[in-house]
Amino acid sequence: MKVIVTGSASRLAAAVIPRLLRHPDVTGVVGVDLRPVRFPDARFEPHVVDVRDRAMHRLLGSADAVVHLAFVVMRSDLGRLRGDRGLMHSINVEGSLAVFEGAAMAGIRCIIHCSSASVYGYGPPDVRLAEDAPLKALPGFFYAEDKIEIERWLDTFEQRHPAVRVARLRPHAILGPHAQPILKQLATGHIYPVLPRPEPLIQCVHEEDVAEAVTRALFTTTATGAFNLSTDDAQSLRSLVRTRGWAIAVPLPLIRAAAALSWRFGQNTTDPSWVLGLRHSLVLDNRKARTILEWLPQYPLMSSCVDSMTHDSRA
Repeated sequence: MKVIVTGSASRLAAAVIPRLLRHPDVTGVVGVDLRPVRFPDARFEPHVVDVRDRAMHRLLGSADAVVHLAFVVMRSDLGRLRGDRGLMHSINVEGSLAVFEGAAMAGIRCIIHCSSASVYGYGPPDVRLAEDAPLKALPGFFYAEDKIEIERWLDTFEQRHPAVRVARLRPHAILGPHAQPILKQLATGHIYPVLPRPEPLIQCVHEEDVAEAVTRALFTTTATGAFNLSTDDAQSLRSLVRTRGWAIAVPLPLIRAAAALSWRFGQNTTDPSWVLGLRHSLVLDNRKARTILEWLPQYPLMSSCVDSMTHDSRA
């Protein structure tokens, strides 16, 4: 199988592509990204291409499957254009739709789309959300809004292209050596927000567990629809931080104000909308992935946090 991976220079791709290249049935991986990237394997073929460009159609014609990772996760990645909501939407939504339509036109019969647990918004702390839970983005969280728009569009795409098998992976916050800086800070830091009781519960998923789910979804012919990916365990951020010894409690409004101030005057700063989720629980039920993909998370919450201290090899 020859696989196209969009967003091949992304943080998640740093785990996914090596995992694909280790699979005995993968004959080659075509990487597509606006940034150049290399992997030490002769079967990896990099291309610097915008997913919205017609050049994608030529590349899609040479592949058997698509793993779609290309997405603006943090608006700060857009540099001086980070405030351009239209640009973010164009890359995320229009780019994704172009890839999926191009794949169908090229005769590709397998698409793995990396969605996100953020499509659920939040849920009660005593409920594990399954894949049929309503999709609702937190207000102002553009990343989740774009993920939801794509998922709803895929509902009609699957009806129009019944021969194309689409699996939507919905990973929780992805930790590991290549995690987003804000997630590394939360996972390894000593600060936690002051929140009303009962405190919201959090989960995560390790990048290697996501990479394993991608590979299993590619080669499991019954893998269609959405799949939650998360650790089995969940706990409050306060209890997680306190396991590291000393901890500092900070009022959530102060954390939000600091994030907004940093966003306004800083350079490579975190999108303040990512702070919204700290005040809500989001706990997933991953039984569908366990059953259909035969996927088992190998990294529990604490291990994922510890592994996020590891140096990012792309730096």
